[in-house]
Amino acid sequence: MSEFYDRINSVYTKRKVPVISLETIDIITLNKWLSYDRDNVQVLRSLLDYMFYVEPLHYYYLLFFNIGHKGRPPFLTKIEKDKTKENTVLVDKILYVTGWSNAEFKKYEPLLEATVFSNKKYWKEQLGIGK
Repeated sequence: MSEFYDRINSVYTKRKVPVISLETIDIITLNKWLSYDRDNVQVLRSLLDYMFYVEPLHYYYLLFFNIGHKGRPPFLTKIEKDKTKENTVLVDKILYVTGWSNAEFKKYEPLLEATVFSNKKYWKEQLGIGK
């Protein structure tokens, strides 16, 4: 799936991306994503006539050369994994035992990282959390 995002990114930033294989469905999906940006609608409308008559790779080149350069693609942001999800059971137990609110937890989080989260196995045993 990252190939797809790299292709969208390359259309906007004009950076080279190795295109191994493209199919018509890839081009249709690419068109759909590019149409979310209202600046591209007229360009995509004019290129739509060629979608099924040229090779998918050639249509990709048409998109690459006709869509204007932007610093980064709109509507496309990288979603990173939330780091607090790993400690949810341990954090929930600490919040339950101490009676802290989320604001208090945020206040004491650096202290907990230095003590509790550095030795999770020990604290899971002490708080009675199963493996």
